[in-house]
Amino acid sequence: AAAPDLHADRAFNQDADPAYSQVSATAGALTLMAWNGQGDVQPDFGEPRGAFESVAQPNQVEAARLQLGHVSLTGETGVSYRLPPFATMRQTGASYARVGASLAGPGYAAHVSLGSLSEPEGPLGSMLSGVFATPSKTRFLTIGGARSLGGGATLYGEASFGRTEFAGQLLRVDSSLTSSWRMGVMSDDACSGFWRLCSHLGLELSQPLRFEDGAATATLADVPATYFAPLSFSTRRIGLAPSGRELDLRLFADRSLGSLGLLRLEATTASQEGNVAGAPPGLGFVASWRVGF
Repeated sequence: AAAPDLHADRAFNQDADPAYSQVSATAGALTLMAWNGQGDVQPDFGEPRGAFESVAQPNQVEAARLQLGHVSLTGETGVSYRLPPFATMRQTGASYARVGASLAGPGYAAHVSLGSLSEPEGPLGSMLSGVFATPSKTRFLTIGGARSLGGGATLYGEASFGRTEFAGQLLRVDSSLTSSWRMGVMSDDACSGFWRLCSHLGLELSQPLRFEDGAATATLADVPATYFAPLSFSTRRIGLAPSGRELDLRLFADRSLGSLGLLRLEATTASQEGNVAGAPPGLGFVASWRVGF
């Protein structure tokens, strides 16, 4: 038999097919959950995913929920495993831990959570390695809620704020403010006049996770005054706030197919894409189908 090719899986981008498995156990008011996934799939524990939990792109999550009437207390930890370029063994990537509380009542819901996110490669999902790696830590707060508007419509919103610090061989940041928010409206009855072509219809405006302020310091070589001048270094400050602010407007609709799963369509437009001032509007369309077995 031919020897296996140990280098066949080495590439710049190691994409994996979306897949996940989830188990849960309930004893009275306590529920324990474990989730394992790949391909950028996010876990669904019955509550919204915050921006900092999502940017971690976890592959393994453990969570616990304690239900006390209308109040729910949760604790959650997650870790990601990434395959660096030209490597054959996965390494531990971002990890996070958070605690939260939520309150649900007739026609309303609210939630708040506190947590910490550690990223060994770089802040806010950066993929850096070697001398360019900048291990970072972010302490974050997420608040959100939803309110029924009647007629099957629901108004919802969420905001996340973090304090990020990182230090590498080239750059150092002692503290910076990061933020993300979204707000939208979703209706269960908006499609009723179109022969029930969809089960839910929604419109959402959001700002992706970005730096709001802060400055990185780096010690760099100075331009020599003359050709044979001795080499000298000085400390430079580099602002982290980007030149623009990306805003995404998303229109989405889904249709339950019963035993055949859920079909979802999304159309998105982005202004100042990539947080670059003057960037042309970005347009996108996504169709997805999810089915369980």
